[in-house]
Amino acid sequence: MAHFEQWCGPYKEPTVCELTGQGRGAICVLGIIGEAALQTLQGMFDPVNGKALAELPRRKPVYGRWGAEDVIICIHGDHELELHCHGGVFAKQKIIADLQNKGFAFRELPASDQLKESSAAARIELAKASTRKSAAVLTWQVEGALERELMALEKDLAEEKLTLAQDRIAGLLQWAELGLHLTRPWKIAIAGAANAGKSSLINRIVGYSRSIVFDQPGTTRDLVTVETAIDGWPVKLIDTAGLRASDDQIEKQGMALAEQAVHQADLLIEVVDGSAPAQGLLNPPEIQHLVVINKCDIDRQPTDLKGIRISALRGDGIEELLAKISNRLVPAMPPIGTAVPFLPCQVDALRRIRNEITTA
Repeated sequence: MAHFEQWCGPYKEPTVCELTGQGRGAICVLGIIGEAALQTLQGMFDPVNGKALAELPRRKPVYGRWGAEDVIICIHGDHELELHCHGGVFAKQKIIADLQNKGFAFRELPASDQLKESSAAARIELAKASTRKSAAVLTWQVEGALERELMALEKDLAEEKLTLAQDRIAGLLQWAELGLHLTRPWKIAIAGAANAGKSSLINRIVGYSRSIVFDQPGTTRDLVTVETAIDGWPVKLIDTAGLRASDDQIEKQGMALAEQAVHQADLLIEVVDGSAPAQGLLNPPEIQHLVVINKCDIDRQPTDLKGIRISALRGDGIEELLAKISNRLVPAMPPIGTAVPFLPCQVDALRRIRNEITTA
């Protein structure tokens, strides 16, 4: 936490700072510094081992409770410690408010400091990786790829080599979309007209019957989701209600949810029933979009429809579709050892530094 002390001053003003920076995450790390830091936390943090804070070991994680919140603290010294809590907004705000009521000041960490300690953060994310490719990219960050690049960026900024700094930031941000989805799956919405075969397609991709399949239009009325991997990348498939004219209020609500899912997706797969081409295509929002012509096993399909021809029933064309999906989500795999920002706070901080350089 030496960087924390450098801008706060040597243990004078009691201060709390969010070391993980802005943005939602699984874990929030707060730095707490000040002459009375340890004494102040007595009675606020309750270790499960029942010991007084002064008796707790140094530089080792200690589990306990902060009111209703589960937290972990790591005491670096009588005047300096870290507190790890749930990454949600309410847990963090509760702890900061409690400390402010005890006289602690809250300071935002400068953007350059928010990017540090990336190797330690990568270890936390690596434990949540669900695929080998995601784990590989995060392993590079655990080994220091991102931290080394950020140190080089800090040196460029200190020496006012702004053009070089901008190029370095651009190189990092080109992998931001990939980095943010290493442990947070891409959302793929499967949409289209009723009875086009959306549920059958999802079942074919995941390899088991996750969605109910029936030849009656309107079978899917709610969002059905399933997480899987496509070409080694984590994805969440969202089976949506079929789009058609209906007076059924429940079905209408299902179609409203379908429209919402489409707008929030990273990729839209529109399934068209090749045996009923008069249905027309969707007018999707500005997101990535693939058109799939299903039921190619049926004879005399029209040839004027443009899209990837598949049979969700037999499996025809599925490998081609999966390759297209992978290419849309990850057009290029980063070379081994590439620095990849993987947390929202890292990406936000890089963008803020880039904007500060631009407006300087």
